[in-house]
Amino acid sequence: MEQRQYKTSPRFRGYLFEREVRKKLEEMGFFVFRSTGSFKVDLIAFSPKGNVYWIECKLHRDLSQKEKQRWEEIAKTYHAHFVVVNRFNLKQFLFLLKSNEGI
Repeated sequence: MEQRQYKTSPRFRGYLFEREVRKKLEEMGFFVFRSTGSFKVDLIAFSPKGNVYWIECKLHRDLSQKEKQRWEEIAKTYHAHFVVVNRFNLKQFLFLLKSNEGI
């Protein structure tokens, strides 16, 4: 019997990537919220040490440098770190997080 290949929308694939990132962070001991609505940040993660990370998950394209700087400034006013995570830098991001958080 032939298996069917189902196409998924870009939005749904993005949601699945967010879930993957969230799961990995929770496995590291982070408390993670999923942001809904028009807020640019997809996930808000609290580390075991109390650090706060605003995480934008992107499958393909990246934010412009101007957008990144704007969000970094906003996050800084709330004592948070703004990070853009994609399929290509996910492992590096998790490695750096483990190093910075002492996990």
